[in-house]
Amino acid sequence: MRARALIMLSAVAAAGGARAQPAAADLNLVTAVEVKDEGASIVLSVKGSKPPNFTTFSMADPPRFVIDLSESRFQNVPEDLSVQDGVINVVKNLSYGSEATSIARIMIAFSVEVDPPDVQTVGETLLVRIARPAGAAVAAVAAASPPKAEKSSAQPQAEKSSAAPQAERASAPPQGEAVAQAGASAQTGGAAAAAVTAGAAATALAAPTAEERSRAEAEQRERDAAGVRVQAQMKADAEAQSQARAEAEARALADAAAQQTRDNEAQRAEAEARAREIRERAEATRAAAEATAGPPKQPEAGAGAAVVVAPLPGAAEQKEDPAARARREKEEIAAQLQAEKEERAAKLRAEKEEKTRIAAEKKAAAEAERLSKLDAKQRAAEEAKAKAEAERQARIEAKQRAAEERKARIDEQRAKLEADRQAKLEAKQRAKEEADAKKKALVEERQRKQEEVRARAEAALAERQAAKGARVAMATPSDRLEGGAPASKLREVGFKQMAGTSRVYVRTSATPRYTVQDVGENVIRVELENTRSARRNDTRFMDTSFFSSAVAMITPSKRGSTFVLDIKLKQRVPYQQKIEGDVLALDFERPGGAAAPAPGAAPAPAPSGAPPAGADGTAEPGATFEPGAGGEPAGGTADAPPR
Repeated sequence: MRARALIMLSAVAAAGGARAQPAAADLNLVTAVEVKDEGASIVLSVKGSKPPNFTTFSMADPPRFVIDLSESRFQNVPEDLSVQDGVINVVKNLSYGSEATSIARIMIAFSVEVDPPDVQTVGETLLVRIARPAGAAVAAVAAASPPKAEKSSAQPQAEKSSAAPQAERASAPPQGEAVAQAGASAQTGGAAAAAVTAGAAATALAAPTAEERSRAEAEQRERDAAGVRVQAQMKADAEAQSQARAEAEARALADAAAQQTRDNEAQRAEAEARAREIRERAEATRAAAEATAGPPKQPEAGAGAAVVVAPLPGAAEQKEDPAARARREKEEIAAQLQAEKEERAAKLRAEKEEKTRIAAEKKAAAEAERLSKLDAKQRAAEEAKAKAEAERQARIEAKQRAAEERKARIDEQRAKLEADRQAKLEAKQRAKEEADAKKKALVEERQRKQEEVRARAEAALAERQAAKGARVAMATPSDRLEGGAPASKLREVGFKQMAGTSRVYVRTSATPRYTVQDVGENVIRVELENTRSARRNDTRFMDTSFFSSAVAMITPSKRGSTFVLDIKLKQRVPYQQKIEGDVLALDFERPGGAAAPAPGAAPAPAPSGAPPAGADGTAEPGATFEPGAGGEPAGGTADAPPR
């Protein structure tokens, strides 16, 4: 009977051992690890093939959060998932162990300190919700800046250098106005001024400032520090991963051993209970057989007493049949032999299972040692690689600093030479301008005297036509043209920048009579009827394209007794026409993108003898000209009010 109990105990232990080893098909297969930004929080979802069994813990310096999924492995999931959203830098997916001890680890590396994440399970999906801390956007910009820092510092220097010509152009209008005025008298002076401006722009482009060089060096130092931080973080992550891997494997082995011990104890207790039950049943069967074998003995009487025992009714039928007794003994012998056979088989199975367990433990220990050596080898290789990279980076930086210093010396010499050349050009230009100014003053003085003589002769004619002019002023534009116009002499044509507008003006010896019309794309023509021009300079064009103005070119010409002024625009803008005494003025609004004159800049000199706008209180504003669909100005033709 004991042999039979041992056989049953061995069978139960074998069945329990078979249950203790989970099949590979029962592993949780992690098929996706995704990160989703939900505004106030970031959600990391882990999708598996069965509800997850997991543990979590946090790590610091740098901040990380680790999730270990037991009896799980990754399937078609990348090892590194780069996020770089200002909160999460990277998500690493690593696997440890094999079969029953397989662990899928998910490590979330943060760029800033965060509150402990909220971990929940929804069916077969694990959700990790991370609250976005304040200032995460700033952290995202800081995290995204190291890759950009690897670019050459030539780009910011080029941007700063390109700003220099813009600053030069912004400060150019006062000088450009003077050149435009001088261009009406001498074309050579304008070319020299353009050469001066171009030289100044070349100087600004060729000479990087010390502030730019220091800023570039500071950016380089920041890039170096960022590289060192990244390497340190990578090394710390590798060490933490190796340590966590060893700890996870040790925990898995300890858990497996403890589970095996618990299963064995449970199996032993179950086998002992079944053995006790079998013994009790066998003892009950034996007691029943003994009771059936013969009648009970009678108690002895006193000394010398004669006892007569009456036979029990049916005693002959209670005796066991010899054939049945022989059959029972034969069955007991066969059962004993079978029990001994099963006991030997159970002993062999137990020895085989013990050998299998010892082999598994040795294999697990060898695997742990192999992983430890592999981690040590990887750490050594990474350290050697980091050291070589640091040395290479140091050599590159030293070479770059030497090149920058050499370039700075060359640029400084070039800037000095350019400054000397610029100073000579400016001195030559000033001398020429002074000579031209003296010459122009003499010519204007002589012309002024001649014009005074003519003006006295024309005054009488102007007085006779005053009454007729009043009638013409009240008529329509076509009526005024048919009535004719008094003879007038052109005194000056000019251009100047004003607050918010650019003015083209014509000064004559009498109140101007004129028409304004569009003659082409962005071309406005002003015709002054019965107006003579005696000077050659009065028909020279003026290039105003370098001003921050809508006016690009002014081209005067003579057509019989009419003086024509064609104004070429860069783009169509509203404008106004005004009569201010003997001056016709057309004020063009500046384009929306044009900058106003620099504060404190000296305005262009006003034309000789021309009163400022509205100074005498008699100037009347003309109609605002908006370009119409048919090419004609909205205001039509306008004349001066009668004097």
